[in-house]
Amino acid sequence: MVAISVVSFIVGLLLLDLLVQYAESRFALRADGGTEMWNLVATSDSDPTAELEFPQGLFLDRSHAWARLEPDGTWRVGVDGAVAKALGKVDQVVVAEAGQKVREGDPLATVRQGLHSYTVHAPVTGEVVGANADLTAGHVTQSPYGHGWLCSIRPVALAADTRRMVVGEDAARWHRSEAGRIVKFFASASGTEGATSLDALPVDERARFQRTFLDAR
Repeated sequence: MVAISVVSFIVGLLLLDLLVQYAESRFALRADGGTEMWNLVATSDSDPTAELEFPQGLFLDRSHAWARLEPDGTWRVGVDGAVAKALGKVDQVVVAEAGQKVREGDPLATVRQGLHSYTVHAPVTGEVVGANADLTAGHVTQSPYGHGWLCSIRPVALAADTRRMVVGEDAARWHRSEAGRIVKFFASASGTEGATSLDALPVDERARFQRTFLDAR
């Protein structure tokens, strides 16, 4: 009986080790600027969404805005990496001013690209505390979860906001799925064959991107 128990224990340890190795191969965690990231590993080397990462602890809204609860009780918000990568070159970002009250879904920021602009909607309800004073147009596309955050919002409907958004592995999976949809969007876009960013598309296709992704409720 003792021998059987020892063998069972060893087999159990081996199975646990295999499960850990499998999990690490699917979701590799690494630090990036002090923030733990979900690195979603592609099932194919040709998968264009392979390198997209999504930080743990962020909530995601269907309009591709993220929100993170700060120690002072405010939300810090920004645009997710899937949309940031799709934007291409951005000329200017205009964010709601401090003191402005917003409801979930209200316009929160405007991203300008030449003569075209995109509207980013508030993922939460509350009062804007202040915009990111160090924000530049390049930050939004190059560091969407770091230097490219948009503003802070003092919540007034915290429970409702957290219930409506997704977080953790659910958020990472949704983000990966949406990145795939964006890849398909570019494949079907008219006007510029092989384009991978919005700045290379005609105005009507940029407007379609707004309706399909940024205006999603």
